[in-house]
Amino acid sequence: MSIATPCSPITPTVCEDLGYRLVSVSRLSEICNPFVEPPWKDVEALTVQCVLQAMQDEIRQPDSYSDGGLSKSWTVDNHIARIAHLAASGWSDPIEVDVGVPFLNCWVDWPVIDGNHRLAAAMVRGDKYILSSIAGSCDYMRERLGRFLPSATQPSHASPWAPRIHMVNE
Repeated sequence: MSIATPCSPITPTVCEDLGYRLVSVSRLSEICNPFVEPPWKDVEALTVQCVLQAMQDEIRQPDSYSDGGLSKSWTVDNHIARIAHLAASGWSDPIEVDVGVPFLNCWVDWPVIDGNHRLAAAMVRGDKYILSSIAGSCDYMRERLGRFLPSATQPSHASPWAPRIHMVNE
């Protein structure tokens, strides 16, 4: 069994063995950009500049997140703090993406089911790829998200701000 531990990069082979893909952040952000159209209720204005300022000011993420998830009363500032925290600290879990199954008339408007803050953090950091668990039509997935990570490229959590991920055998 393979598990993720900090230190070295994850390889595309191990990603595929676990059912994960390293997806282009720029390609995914063309389809669903949390800075252009925030996916969170009652959030209208969210900018990269606000996140960078929060990182510079070392604003902490809301305690409510570590206590079990998003609160329905989260403000724009809470989302900015969460994205800033992720951009500065990194993460190890993949985002979840569902591209739909068009030939069954299953269309998805916003494909990121879980991981919008991580996607925004990857965009802020300028990451090329993000670790993703993808559901839906394989052909449509390639059409919408393009080619997956070439073997010489590192995943997004290998950013200078975040620990790298290494797969080890147990």
